[in-house]
Amino acid sequence: MGALLSIRDLRAGYGKLEILHGVSFTVEEGSITVLLGANGAGKTTLMRAIAGLIPVRDGVLSYCGEDLAPMPAHERVERGVTLSPEGRMVFASLTVLQNLRLGAISKRARAGAESRLASVLRRFPRLAERRRQSAGSLSGGEQQMLALGRALMAAPRLLLLDEPSLGLAPIMVKQIFAAIRELRSEGYSVLLAEQNAQLALEFADQGCVIENGALRLSGRGADLAASDELRKSYIGI
Repeated sequence: MGALLSIRDLRAGYGKLEILHGVSFTVEEGSITVLLGANGAGKTTLMRAIAGLIPVRDGVLSYCGEDLAPMPAHERVERGVTLSPEGRMVFASLTVLQNLRLGAISKRARAGAESRLASVLRRFPRLAERRRQSAGSLSGGEQQMLALGRALMAAPRLLLLDEPSLGLAPIMVKQIFAAIRELRSEGYSVLLAEQNAQLALEFADQGCVIENGALRLSGRGADLAASDELRKSYIGI
């Protein structure tokens, strides 16, 4: 494996407010990297900066050896960088199928879209059962499946998942995380922002702890899971 995404001394924020203060880490090809941290630590800001939803103020944001910083968001999607946002953000008045097909709206994703649609419906049978229902009528867990399926429809090479377990019942969290583990086995590269450190580190290849917009800890997932500092400060045991 090699570095798919390389971030060095990244600074970003909103207006005059800087949220990220020189964050540096890499995402390896075919791996799961988890971003840990409390609410307000800067995880979502980092995801948005990678996806192109907010500008990079300084630092390096390199994807496949190419500088992402000057590219608008739609060009990043064309290159295989896809964000499944916090809060799911499904189109409530559209059906499940319509939401999924919108995921393949980019030129890159149109080829093979029907094959990917069939794959998503096999991966999430609940979506297949509800494919003609409006997205707004789904449960929170089903909407998260839909948000993940819509991201997969974009034919991503790097999948950015922002708080996919937020607000879900434990049984749905297990199903979502099982799907994420399957994605790695299929060759996807995943950057996962997550508050559930204990569960996420069970399958993450590497992890980064963000605190107040700066990198506090980083290392192999198994090493972080065994870290006394992490357990006391972020897991609470």
